Amino acid sequence: MNFKLEKAAIQKAVAKLKFRTQAFIDGKFTNAQSGKTFTTENPATGKPLAQIAAGDASDVDRAVKAARRAF
Repeated sequence: MNFKLEKAAIQKAVAKLKFRTQAFIDGKFTNAQSGKTFTTENPATGKPLAQIAAGDASDVDRAVKAARRAF
């Protein structure tokens, strides 16, 4: 089957996308403990896409502890 993709239809679909911006730790999405975020950009346009949780050492520690429990 071939479907013709129209620019307007693609733009409409993309506009509905929701990005997960939190860290995935211990089976759930969570903010960075510091509350800090950073902006990720679309490499094709240079425009901002989303604010992402900026994990640091304490977030890595939480993730490692959760992984060890799961293992």
